[in-house]
Amino acid sequence: MKREVIVTMVVHTFQKPKDRAKTARHQPLESPAPSRSNSRFDALCQSYSTSFQDVAAYLENSATFAEKLFQGLERYLECPHRHIHCCDSQGRERGLREALHLEQGFWHMHLELHLDQSLATSPRTKRDFQVYYPPQSLMMPILFKPISPSQFVVQMKGARERFIINGSQDHDFDTFYEMMFHHIQSHFQRMLDHISQRSEAPNWIVIEEPFSMLE
Repeated sequence: MKREVIVTMVVHTFQKPKDRAKTARHQPLESPAPSRSNSRFDALCQSYSTSFQDVAAYLENSATFAEKLFQGLERYLECPHRHIHCCDSQGRERGLREALHLEQGFWHMHLELHLDQSLATSPRTKRDFQVYYPPQSLMMPILFKPISPSQFVVQMKGARERFIINGSQDHDFDTFYEMMFHHIQSHFQRMLDHISQRSEAPNWIVIEEPFSMLE
């Protein structure tokens, strides 16, 4: 009896796995840092910045006006260069911006006019009574105050007249300069009265009027 040997062959077919699609790994989004709410310190810093800008604009505007007034007076009088300069309240020569100072809400500027003495005679008595002779330099105190970014009220200290001057209009200054010219002339015309009544020859212009801007 023959034996039949049945061999069963099992063939395994190995399939190559499909390539997996490569996908980028998901990166978690960074959440934005929480915004810091304005602190009270931040509010104070902002207030300081605003205040600083306001004051800086006010000071620069005032100084620019003073420079225009100074330069315009020099041109109006047609005086030689350096015959007008600025002084502080003690009469010491200073730069214009350094000499300006605030007092009771008004800017004060002191202009010194240096006059030509060549026309004056020199009597023999001058060496003995020099203190009584009219001074060669005359101090002119001026007050001004901004009333708008472009307009200023201006006055010589002690004078009744007030002038509203537009700083951007050069011709606006002329009426004020004319007033100054007449007050300076009057000051020297009354010099003998000053000396005889007050025993001195003042080098600060004296305006004999009852009204003052500061009153």
